[in-house]
Amino acid sequence: MSARRFGLVLAVVMMPALAVSVYAEDEILAQYGDITVTQEDMQRYVDFYLPPEDQAKALEGNFHQYVGNILMMRELARRAQKEDVGADAEQLAWQQEYQAVVWRVKAYQEHAIAEAQKNVDWEARARELYIAEPERFISPDKVDAAHILVQPKGRTDEEALKLIADVREKALAGESFAKLAEQFSEDKGSSAKGGNLGEFEASQMVPEFADAAFALNEPGAISDVVKTQFGYHVILLNKKVPGAKRPFEEIKPKLIEELQRNLAKRTVDNMLADLRTEAYSQQLNIEAANEFRAKYGLKPLPALDSAADQ
Repeated sequence: MSARRFGLVLAVVMMPALAVSVYAEDEILAQYGDITVTQEDMQRYVDFYLPPEDQAKALEGNFHQYVGNILMMRELARRAQKEDVGADAEQLAWQQEYQAVVWRVKAYQEHAIAEAQKNVDWEARARELYIAEPERFISPDKVDAAHILVQPKGRTDEEALKLIADVREKALAGESFAKLAEQFSEDKGSSAKGGNLGEFEASQMVPEFADAAFALNEPGAISDVVKTQFGYHVILLNKKVPGAKRPFEEIKPKLIEELQRNLAKRTVDNMLADLRTEAYSQQLNIEAANEFRAKYGLKPLPALDSAADQ
């Protein structure tokens, strides 16, 4: 369960609405027994769940569901409390307090990130990155090829190898590769298209197939028989498609997203760096720490070296 969803459940469970409502009647949206959902409940629910710009649209189609969610959660919480199921009151109180800390920290970090990203010319930053690291934006080489596949299913491996070799000889002798593919290829996805696979990168094919396809140089060249996990292939090269630098406008959105993500990480890292060093450097109370560790059968921590602490 995510921290946000856990927090929602916890918040609903901990809402002080398990007793008879003290709200005015016109503030109560719905009631189940003595459990109520008020206008304030609904406002806090949507404020927690949804950004302001999405609230009206979400409420339009989900108003009854949201009211029902709150009533259901409160009723289930009451049953759990009545049957003494789940964490005790002290644990729940601690979890609620700790979750509040998590939410506040998240809000503080988001605020710091928003401040750091304010007034940044992201397009200019993205263009600088595009110019500075051109090798990152070269699309890989591709080939446009067709193939014929014969599988050793329903026949021996020797029979499959002989069949594909015969088909290859026919292609080398000038017979139409497309017609041979339609007649003999057992790749149903490409045989109806004359064996054509279209353009592909090496990474899109199994290594043996890719190596053979990219080793062909001239359009019309036919490979040797290639064995892969799928069976035996003969490959026809239609054309090679050299890699080229992708246009800036094509990749600009991803570059901006990358830059924003990196700035957000740096902002949070810088915020935490000094505090983390200071917090982690605090000396443990060894006696208390070992008393706690003993509950889990852990070995005691060694005593602090007083000389090293000075």
